[in-house]
Amino acid sequence: MAPGVEQIEDISGVQEAHVERLNGAGYRSYEDLRYVSADELADVEGISLALAERIKAETGGGEYTCGRCGEPTNESPSESDYAYCEGCLEKFRRTERDGVTVEPSGQAYAVKYRGERLGPCSQTKALAYAYYLSGWKSIPGVFKYRGSRSRWLLDEYLDTHPSIKSDVEDLQRLSATHKRVEQVWE
Repeated sequence: MAPGVEQIEDISGVQEAHVERLNGAGYRSYEDLRYVSADELADVEGISLALAERIKAETGGGEYTCGRCGEPTNESPSESDYAYCEGCLEKFRRTERDGVTVEPSGQAYAVKYRGERLGPCSQTKALAYAYYLSGWKSIPGVFKYRGSRSRWLLDEYLDTHPSIKSDVEDLQRLSATHKRVEQVWE
């Protein structure tokens, strides 16, 4: 934020008519301007691209990076402690729709696939079920972590957390994980 800039009218070059037009377009606060692109601001009648770029220069914004791929994003963290770019959000949505999802269920986790749920169970057991199901059905998986409310593609989560992956693989070897998963989703 530029020094002394707290409200839209404090931004250099923004006049009362600009404020009214920005308000009419839904930008009612300084914070509303932080995560919108200069091009989107320039779409507001009476806001030139030069003024839109000045607004962006003074408000900052776009300071978040995607929690998955690291690309810059104008999305602010909402449901979680992480912001995600639209490409990763779409990948998560597709995976949740077409693949297997491990998600919080009370104080435990549940595995969801094609409208059926398995759980509640421990995080490790839920990951083991999902990991097996993902390989068995050749489908992607997504993991919604309770702690930070972050989302991960299942393989990426396990590859990034080798000790958890080892626990998951051990559980699969030592238990009847595959039988339980196959009973539910045969």
